Amino acid sequence: MNMGVAAHDPRAFFAEVVTTLASPRGSCHIHGFAEAIELGATLPELGYDKQMDRFEVVGKGEVGAVYQDVQQFWNSLIWCFFYFFSNVSISVEVKLLNKVTGWDVTPQEARKIGERIVNLQHAFNLRMGLVPERDHKAPERMLIPHKEGGAAGKVPPYEYIIKEYYKTRGWTEKGIPTRKKLLELGLEDAAKEVYGY
Repeated sequence: MNMGVAAHDPRAFFAEVVTTLASPRGSCHIHGFAEAIELGATLPELGYDKQMDRFEVVGKGEVGAVYQDVQQFWNSLIWCFFYFFSNVSISVEVKLLNKVTGWDVTPQEARKIGERIVNLQHAFNLRMGLVPERDHKAPERMLIPHKEGGAAGKVPPYEYIIKEYYKTRGWTEKGIPTRKKLLELGLEDAAKEVYGY
């Protein structure tokens, strides 16, 4: 979306492909940061209890979606995600939320809330002219591997990871939320906007 790339290079942390290419506001670490699972900040409550190797490929589109959902939930609470690196888990967060509000939100429901937010933002971006096939592409400079350092010679398979991300999201291969997915999330107005019915 023609925004500068965040300071988290997907050539060094392959999970950052989703954050870099498919964040709802361009390359922004506040809308994803799946690199966390490569740094050891896992989500055991959601089934992601093992640290991933940063150059592993399979599963990076999936965790990109999950961390994006969780972070959008956190963002909606105006909650700094850096607490994630201070042993404040999503379970602790929903426990605090429930105490303050009297609600009974689970970590799984928190992720679902985040998923709704991501899909609504994406539907809005589509309305405003986003074309995923064009806009979810790596800029040319990100295809050139570093010559030295811990990520020397590494370039993630962007297309594979983005396809895995779309599949995890329940979107089409062209990056459009399916009508079924939007209705499943209770986003009838977004479904009408995207599909006309």
